Amino acid sequence: MKSIPPRLLALGILLVGMTTACVYFNAMYDAGNAYDAGLDDLQEGQGASARLQFDSVIAKTDRILRKQAMAEIADREVTIMGDRELPYRLLKRVMASCTAADYGRISLAVMQRAPDPQTVAAVVQ
Repeated sequence: MKSIPPRLLALGILLVGMTTACVYFNAMYDAGNAYDAGLDDLQEGQGASARLQFDSVIAKTDRILRKQAMAEIADREVTIMGDRELPYRLLKRVMASCTAADYGRISLAVMQRAPDPQTVAAVVQ
């Protein structure tokens, strides 16, 4: 399999990031235009049309904010450390608390017992 040159890979990542940002700013720009149109309709006495414009603004900004919130949840990470002596019921409660606090990634780190010196000596000989 061919490897991708680092410059080309960096350019690809940059373009994806810019595209994502453009979608976000385009949606915010559209919402701003709809808001301005709603204000114009309201000043002209067209309440029903203004209501539709403002509903459009609410829907667009709600969609943007929900996507942003979900992205932030996915980025939140916690690692729980424990050993054999940690009661399972307590571990379940801690993990449930992390989920309730909107942590998107929960990892469990356990301590591995060091090998017995006699076993190591037997394997080496």
